[in-house]
Amino acid sequence: DNVDIAKDIMGRGITLEEYVGAVDEYDLDLDYGTSKVYTDQDLYDAVLQIKCDFAFWPDCELHSIRYAGDAYNNEENLNRLNSMKHDKKFTQLAKFTGDFHTTDNASGVLSPNKDYNDFVWWLARGDDDGWYIVDKDFS
Repeated sequence: DNVDIAKDIMGRGITLEEYVGAVDEYDLDLDYGTSKVYTDQDLYDAVLQIKCDFAFWPDCELHSIRYAGDAYNNEENLNRLNSMKHDKKFTQLAKFTGDFHTTDNASGVLSPNKDYNDFVWWLARGDDDGWYIVDKDFS
């Protein structure tokens, strides 16, 4: 949630750039692919949301983020998303995949010292809105 991210940033007394930079300490491979739907700035903004989200994942190292392509921004997927209980109507959808590694200290639902590949982030936005992460899962 963007409000929680903002509160965390303010609580740490750092800038957004410093906050997102924590993810950049790793060798992050970004693949924006090609899109006829989204501008480079659109895709950059979506990746920024993913990086901010990932900064909350303790004991994990993000290695790559890849745009999955324009095909996922279709009417069927948007109708399915908008049929769920959301506060807004989304008009665009983007799928990203990524790879990350957990450290020896990882706990909870993630196994320690393990590579996770093809993790999925679904992002959506309305007409005059920024990106929201609406779902995360393994495919």
